[in-house]
Amino acid sequence: MYTKLGTGVLMIVLLISLTGTCFAADSPGYLATLTGGESQIVNGTDGMMVITLDNPDQKVNITKEDNTSQISVGLLKYAVLPIDAITIFSSPEMKTASIVKIENLSISDNNDNLTLKVKPLDYYDGEVLTSYAQDTVNLKELDEKLFNSTGLYLEMINNIPENFHNSISPLEKCIGDCHGDSQCIFDCDDYC
Repeated sequence: MYTKLGTGVLMIVLLISLTGTCFAADSPGYLATLTGGESQIVNGTDGMMVITLDNPDQKVNITKEDNTSQISVGLLKYAVLPIDAITIFSSPEMKTASIVKIENLSISDNNDNLTLKVKPLDYYDGEVLTSYAQDTVNLKELDEKLFNSTGLYLEMINNIPENFHNSISPLEKCIGDCHGDSQCIFDCDDYC
């Protein structure tokens, strides 16, 4: 009798777990891309690393549902953190990619210097960045190196639930409400 009861309880727990997994697999998001000039990677504290990117492009490309538009790079400071990202570093000797989780970011007043406090990751388990996450190295292998150019592929949050209104930025909410409309996303830049 206890065997049948135990099996039944186990099946219920399994079904509830699978339901949660199915909902999590549909987590919506969109791709933001940014390129820049020279970058430097240094070891930070608490397992974090700091990437300093000089002269980032003044516009970030936002791609959602095959529609691409642009926002000002200065609006990245309003993004909901943390952000999963793929970083592409290039120098005359090498080109390499790393998977990171951006825990904090800041941009200078004149938008000519972007500083990212990141946690190096060994793998990416999302969907938005899958095509960029091939053949990556751990960021710790690139400590203290300088690169001529840098690219960032960012997995941004989309369609944030209404009960999180105090934890999201106006920009994220605006872009999430656009549902891929390029003109609407462009207007978000003016709104914020």
